[in-house]
Amino acid sequence: MTYRRIAILSPPFYSHFSPLLSLAQAFQRSGANVLVACSESFEGNVRAAGLRFALLQINRNANTGVAQQTDQARAEAERQAAFFQATREGPIATLKLQSEHRRLDMLTDPERLREEIAALAAQEQPDLFVVDQLSYAVSLALYCLRLPFITYCPGHPTYIPRGDQRFGVPYAWPTEFQIPEPDLQALRQVAEQTKREFTGIFNAVIQAYDPALSPIPDAFRFASTRAIVFNYPDFGHLHHHEKDRVHKIFMGYAFESEPLAPDWKARLAQAGPEGPRVLITLGTFLSARHDVLNRCVRAVKRAAPDSTVVVSAGANVGRMAHSPGDGVFADAFVPQKGLLPYMDLVVHHGGCNSFTETLFYGKPMLILPFSSDQFSIGHDAQAAGLAECLDPNRFSDEEVGEKMARMLSAKRHESLTRWQRHVAARGPDYAVRQIQSRTRQDIVRRDR
Repeated sequence: MTYRRIAILSPPFYSHFSPLLSLAQAFQRSGANVLVACSESFEGNVRAAGLRFALLQINRNANTGVAQQTDQARAEAERQAAFFQATREGPIATLKLQSEHRRLDMLTDPERLREEIAALAAQEQPDLFVVDQLSYAVSLALYCLRLPFITYCPGHPTYIPRGDQRFGVPYAWPTEFQIPEPDLQALRQVAEQTKREFTGIFNAVIQAYDPALSPIPDAFRFASTRAIVFNYPDFGHLHHHEKDRVHKIFMGYAFESEPLAPDWKARLAQAGPEGPRVLITLGTFLSARHDVLNRCVRAVKRAAPDSTVVVSAGANVGRMAHSPGDGVFADAFVPQKGLLPYMDLVVHHGGCNSFTETLFYGKPMLILPFSSDQFSIGHDAQAAGLAECLDPNRFSDEEVGEKMARMLSAKRHESLTRWQRHVAARGPDYAVRQIQSRTRQDIVRRDR
């Protein structure tokens, strides 16, 4: 017996929606009837993929392509500005601020969402829901309603902490970040307080709705007991345990390949074949750090004057200091997946999508982590020989040049080739096969 009716519930963030859409398409290819419930901003994407759409607004804040251009309420815009300022102060300030913002970000309108999901379930009768790990209010609603779901983890696997890990505290750091122990301890204390407060709110909702339901010990560890799908390579050193009862699926990547448009091919041809081609992207959100983008461009061009540099500049494209005449092409939004096969090096922020997409194509990386799980991803990529890391607030032109040379060396390509093969063999279709291969009788029936 397999799952035939699937409902995928996505938050209004492009970096989360895009891989979930890819997973939805894989379910559809398996023969399932798939519904994607998300923000109206993504309705066109859902319908263009041949999938059914339902409106479900999960979060107050949103990022549907370029963060600064997405409509925000004033309070949310102020919180965005505070975040960008914190990234200039460094990782501890940024991670503390993110921890303090968790409640507003992650538990929006739980009663409304429960009612809307109950109505959706009554109308559509899905065999299975797929929920983003960071959509805690949705997971909470599904738990209260006793509906079957699996968890999709959009970032580093420590987004679901285990052991002595704390949500919002990197389990490990790239070597470029030497954080004093007092600062780490202060961050742990903030994270622990946030966990207590967040879990208290979580359990108050459960108690008010159905006192017969068991309370949750740690809301940040709450996930499906059926299966967890990680959009991440199976590095294995951290994420497995012999006592695990939950089926863990590492799908390695989650996107559909895209051909490069003719105008972009013409741009690359115009630049010539002499030097390395470098893509610089800080994601849809952190492209607001135009100062870092400009410093990256300057450093790359000084290290390799004949290089071709493509920059995803977001709303700050007008603040870029270089022009196509310098071999630099800056656009608000670049076709990253289409460009990657043509690149020799990718400079990015350590976001999970950028990391897995770049690894899929076997391209060397320079990673500049700012926030969230980017430090953990940077650490893993560095340890596996897939990337060099930089502190985005402190790197020098000379450091960029040295790390570029190391990453472009033939020796580094050995690790990239090995992990590229591993990732390429595991994607959304692999994840769906893993999910569908387990009968409902083989899975714990009650999600917690």
